[in-house]
Amino acid sequence: MPTTRTLLRFVVVLGVVSHAAAQAQILINEVHPVPAGGEPEWVELENTSAARVDLSSWIICDNRTCVRLPSVQLDAGQRAVLVRDTASLRESRTIGRGVVLVELPLPTLNNTTDQVILRRQDSSVVDSSFYRVLVKGRSLERTGETWHVCVARDSATCGTLNSTVRLQHDLRCATVRAGGGLPSIDVVIEQWGMRRSAPRTLVVDVEGHRHRLSVPPIDVGGEWVGVLSVDQLHTTTGSVAVRAWLEKGDDRSENDTVDAVMVLPPSFATLVITEVMFDPGDKLGDYVEVYNAGADTVRLEGWMLADQLVDGHRDTAVILGPLLLLPGEYGVVSVDTNVRRMMDAADRQRLAFVRRSFNIDASGDDVLLLTPSGFLADIVRVDALWHQRSLPTRKGIALERLAADVPGMERASWASSGSLNGGTPGRANSVDLGEAEYRGQVRCVPSPFSTVVGHRLHPCRLEFEHPFRHGLVSLAVYSPEGHVVRRVLSAVLAGRQGSAIWDGRNDDNVTVAAGPYFVRIEVVDASSSSTFTASAVVVVGE
Repeated sequence: MPTTRTLLRFVVVLGVVSHAAAQAQILINEVHPVPAGGEPEWVELENTSAARVDLSSWIICDNRTCVRLPSVQLDAGQRAVLVRDTASLRESRTIGRGVVLVELPLPTLNNTTDQVILRRQDSSVVDSSFYRVLVKGRSLERTGETWHVCVARDSATCGTLNSTVRLQHDLRCATVRAGGGLPSIDVVIEQWGMRRSAPRTLVVDVEGHRHRLSVPPIDVGGEWVGVLSVDQLHTTTGSVAVRAWLEKGDDRSENDTVDAVMVLPPSFATLVITEVMFDPGDKLGDYVEVYNAGADTVRLEGWMLADQLVDGHRDTAVILGPLLLLPGEYGVVSVDTNVRRMMDAADRQRLAFVRRSFNIDASGDDVLLLTPSGFLADIVRVDALWHQRSLPTRKGIALERLAADVPGMERASWASSGSLNGGTPGRANSVDLGEAEYRGQVRCVPSPFSTVVGHRLHPCRLEFEHPFRHGLVSLAVYSPEGHVVRRVLSAVLAGRQGSAIWDGRNDDNVTVAAGPYFVRIEVVDASSSSTFTASAVVVVGE
């Protein structure tokens, strides 16, 4: 939701073509060229003179077409709204009292930029303004000699006082937002009156539970933020409806209320970032893995990823696709569909995407997971210097979190992925300390296996596990006489678990004879140089 101050920053106007606005009796007071939903376009006129003015046969134009008004008279101070369909306009919004509705084939107002010109019967210009649409769904209002985007809750002030006109006493409930630091719901109160405000009371209703906050006097042009800690709420998870309003209205009561739906953050260490690919090389895109350590199912569509703050700005991307995480499940958010190649088929249903404009710095970055309302669910730091030093290259290697409950901002919590694919998106991390102790072994599945491509028992998967977090793994197949038949892996850095495929061919790419063979694994600890060996029998079938 854009704040009042943000909307007022967009100055839209631009001038009168022939007669100065200050000299005109009839002013173009509000234009709504891009209404939301089924509401028709409309133009509001105001009689600023002290006498009745006859507008019959006057002309309203845009940059391409002109239309003559029917018989219309406006009393002093009265407003008229020109619209194609008066019935549709009445259905779409509340219209101010005493407003004259004029149905006519209004010129087609451009949805980006255009000009509205009011002329007398003789085509002499009464008033004219150029507009540029910067916020769709909100009208453009005249305030003195300039134009601004309407800041009313209803997006327009059809036939009523413009929302941007300055009054003596006018506090506005501008917006409801997620608070930083300790999770909180913040209500921003802006002082748009012409005098210092008196003390007021702010009521914040969250799902029927009301909280009262004292608003101190606010100087002209200032603001005050009411902070309601999430811990004070009767509910701390999920979506909540929030309505905030100021008691004892001032000169403009219609802007004293604001509504929002806030998606609260999960409790600490409930939804955590467990793996980040931030230097993927040429064939992959960045990805972030998220783990649901809580007891509730979480839908991540509409949540956001952001990187570190640079010059007051974060690169933020919305998670686009449906991503439903049951308790204990991993989900993956990526900028590139190529990440599917690294995922098991059953895990690909827990994959969603963000736009490719989201980019994690290849040297390292902060990565934030935010609820749709902007609450922080988790923040981690990844750094290229945190990778295993013995890696021949860091490209295409993800950093994995050692466990879901270790601090995400510390070097000791991260390690290079030990997966032969460079990462484990969508499944348990290769370096996760929470897994059971590894016994150290190598297994051959299936055994016997077929050397015929396409056979249901082809190929053989050589699965291994070793006791080191990272090890240089050598895996080879030997004949019964002890001769090397096939070198499958040679000093490859791998995590505690991994696998490789043997298709039943030797190093010369010739299919071996049927019979028993030995598979031997040798692992050198990447940190201590300790060694581990294991072997198993595999049978090549007829």
